[in-house]
Amino acid sequence: MGEKASFMGRDGTGHDALRRDESGDTADLVEVAGAIKWFDVAKGYGFILPDDGSSGDILLHVTCLRKDGFQTALEL
Repeated sequence: MGEKASFMGRDGTGHDALRRDESGDTADLVEVAGAIKWFDVAKGYGFILPDDGSSGDILLHVTCLRKDGFQTALEL
């Protein structure tokens, strides 16, 4: 794999991937740039190696891709 991927969060920030709001109910989306480590189309998920290397592997689920009109990470 090793393709580059970049995702932009709704608030356009690049800090903690799972930040909660004051009520603790929702998480904000953030931008992540990195290389796709692997993606299993049959299972519907894979992992991204972030360029910054500080947060470890990041889970990429097919439902996140479908929100933007993609079916697999190979289409990015």
